[in-house]
Amino acid sequence: DDSMVTMVDDDGGDTCLWFVDPAEASATLEAARIANPDVVGLHLGVTPLGLAFAACGGWDGIEEAKDDAQAGGGAKRFAGELRLQGRQAVVNRMAASLREQLRAQGLEPGGWQLPVFSCDELQSAGAMPMFFSHEDLAHAWVLSGRPREEMPDQLNVMDLRLLVNQMRTTDKFPWGSLQFLCSSAAIELVQETKAQAQALAAQE
Repeated sequence: DDSMVTMVDDDGGDTCLWFVDPAEASATLEAARIANPDVVGLHLGVTPLGLAFAACGGWDGIEEAKDDAQAGGGAKRFAGELRLQGRQAVVNRMAASLREQLRAQGLEPGGWQLPVFSCDELQSAGAMPMFFSHEDLAHAWVLSGRPREEMPDQLNVMDLRLLVNQMRTTDKFPWGSLQFLCSSAAIELVQETKAQAQALAAQE
C-alpha cells in the first residue's frame, strides 16, 4: 500500500508489524518519523486482531479470509513480510518453546510467534480472559481483589495460532466466552491514534 511506511527486518527485507505492546508501537512510530522527516502526518494504524491475524497468515488454508483481511488492513498490495508483534523481550525469550509447542500439535510455526497468557483462577464458566503480557494479567489479578503475592508463578502460555486452532477444533476454549484483554495504555493509544487519523482525514 502506498500509504504505508514499512520497516526493514534483520534480513534486509520489508516488513509490516502489528503491535500488541503500546510502548513498542509508539517507539517504532517515533523512529519512523525520524527516519522519514519528509513524510507528513505519519501515524499508527489500528486493525482488529482477527483481521491482522488473517493478514499475517494465521488462518492457515483460508485464502479468501486472508485476502479480505489484507484489504481491510491496508496490506493487500504489500509484498513484504506481515507479522503480529508481541512484546519483543517476551517473544525473544519464549519463541523457541512456542515453536516447539506448535510443531507438537502438527502446526507450522510460521515467521512469527505471539504468546498469549491465561490463568485458571481468573476464568469462569462465562469468561475466559486472555492477555498478551504477564504484566497485564498481573494487573487484572489485582483488580479482581486478589493479593499480588498469591498469583501463581506458573501461568498458561501458548501461541495465538495454537489457541485459535484449539478454539476451532475443540470445545476447550468456547468462542463466546474467550476475551482478549489489553492494558489501559493500549486503549489510550488506540483512541489517540483513531483521533489523529480522523483529524488528518478531515484536512484532506
